[in-house]
Amino acid sequence: MKRIVRKFTSAGKSKGSLRATVDTLYESGDTAVLWGWILVQGSPAEPSASLTDVEGNPIDVRFVWVHRPDVEAALKPQADSAYCSGFIAIAESRSNRLGKLHVGSESVDISQQAFVMVDSMAAIIGSVPAASRARVTEALEYLDADDPQDDANEEVSEVFSVCVDTVATIVDKYVYLNGWIADPGSDIDLIQVKLDDQVLDITNQLIRYPRHDLRDMAAAKGMTHTEMGFFCVVPCAGPVRTGSFSYGRRQHKSSLKKLPLKFGSLPADEVKATRFLLAPLNVYSESFATRAAPLLAQVFEAIWEPRLQSRPTGEVQQYGKRPESPKTSVIIPIYGRYDFIQHQLLHFSSDKDFANTEIIYVLDDPSKAREFFIACNGAFQTFGQAFTTVYCGRNLGYAGANNLGVEQARGEFVLLLNSDIIPREKGWLSKMLAKFTTLDAVGILGGKLVYEDNSIQHMGMRFQEDSFYPGVWMNYHPYKGFPESLAPAFTSQEVESVTGACMLMKTEVYRQVGGFDTHYLLGDFEDSDLCMKVRQQGLKIYADGENCLYHLERQSQNLVDAGDWKFKLTLMNGMRQKKKWDQQIKDLKNELN
Repeated sequence: MKRIVRKFTSAGKSKGSLRATVDTLYESGDTAVLWGWILVQGSPAEPSASLTDVEGNPIDVRFVWVHRPDVEAALKPQADSAYCSGFIAIAESRSNRLGKLHVGSESVDISQQAFVMVDSMAAIIGSVPAASRARVTEALEYLDADDPQDDANEEVSEVFSVCVDTVATIVDKYVYLNGWIADPGSDIDLIQVKLDDQVLDITNQLIRYPRHDLRDMAAAKGMTHTEMGFFCVVPCAGPVRTGSFSYGRRQHKSSLKKLPLKFGSLPADEVKATRFLLAPLNVYSESFATRAAPLLAQVFEAIWEPRLQSRPTGEVQQYGKRPESPKTSVIIPIYGRYDFIQHQLLHFSSDKDFANTEIIYVLDDPSKAREFFIACNGAFQTFGQAFTTVYCGRNLGYAGANNLGVEQARGEFVLLLNSDIIPREKGWLSKMLAKFTTLDAVGILGGKLVYEDNSIQHMGMRFQEDSFYPGVWMNYHPYKGFPESLAPAFTSQEVESVTGACMLMKTEVYRQVGGFDTHYLLGDFEDSDLCMKVRQQGLKIYADGENCLYHLERQSQNLVDAGDWKFKLTLMNGMRQKKKWDQQIKDLKNELN
């Protein structure tokens, strides 16, 4: 929980036989909640206590006395012969600053004390010993229950807490809100946001998700569920300068509680902004596929659109003599690890197939630029294999990097190859090219890929509906993990799609269909999408069952990042594929099966 720390003291202020300290203060409107302790010498029983403001006016307050073993231990032996207790003071109808704490006939000036201010009740309740939380919660819920003037028209007492953690504008098209609501009695049935002069009811637009960091507060309020977090995306028509977040009961609309909104912005980098928005996404919620994913998809499109619409110009650097009329251009994106180029160039340099093959490395990771170009120079000096590098100074993603590389390609054929693909034998490229020319209406030929232990990684891909997210077509690899000797043998066969890790096609076809769709963010489903676009041209997709390469799958990425955000993004990209190709995929499966 965020705390605004001014200063902290545990010494307390004293007058006569009274010592008292306010440790923590939470303020909301004209209400204040204080957490602290008192020690009263010569008072064996619970004393009477009250509060006044700085002008001496009494403040309506309710005290709840709680056990403070930390204070008792610190003040021994004084605490053994005095009344020593912690307290929660809930003060209402306060129009002035807190002044004095009165206990019996004595008082302490708390207006001069230094204490810690918090921006939510969770911080105070979380610090109360577990054995006392029920009484504190009860006091908060029924603060005015003993007021003789209560009647049926009185507003429901506040048993809930609300906090808006983040407010961010997104390219002047959306306002993103993130926070939490603790509402054990489900009393809040109206939530409004005011953006400049526009008031919107967003009660039913909140996407809920677990906030495990608030477990203690939930327990203190008697709540068993953990989906206290929320986020919401509100469309806007231009820059928003001011706003507020209001909540409460619909039947008491005129007295909604209001929180001012402090506007910020998401990280400027698209990848960091995407990660930030994915963090609270609960992919196991029933609302994920129907509400959360479609909503965030629109936001991602707005965030990424400027980059996707731009036409990057790559800086080209040549190592050795570039082939004048290459048969094939091999496009290899580099992100994260760059040391695989040394292993690849070692194999390429000893294979005569690469004497007239154009090798193009596309650097897609600005953070590795210096090391990458040092490694390139060393690799060329060591192996003598000619190659080209392309670099545009920023990250384009897997699709954008390949598209940029193909722009430089001069070969009749283009082979898309991952940086962690290592040849198992020489002559594999010429064999793939020869096979390509024998196939009927071929559009793409995918390679056979195995792991380093010779188990199958890829022999073609199949669209398979995800069991947990019905309707989302995931890219399934038949026989993945099987020993190569146990997998079915074939020379070549038509398949539904193939992986972009090793994909051979004519350069003109790649360009004709527009290459990879860059709207699949950061490397998912571009390959199966390209296969579907090629099929639209009346061409077929084949897998090569003979020419085999090693694929150290995702080793080029595992050292770069961690967490579950990429899994969440995979599901988001899968939903894009469903939206774009659902009926065509169903027709294809009927055709091939």
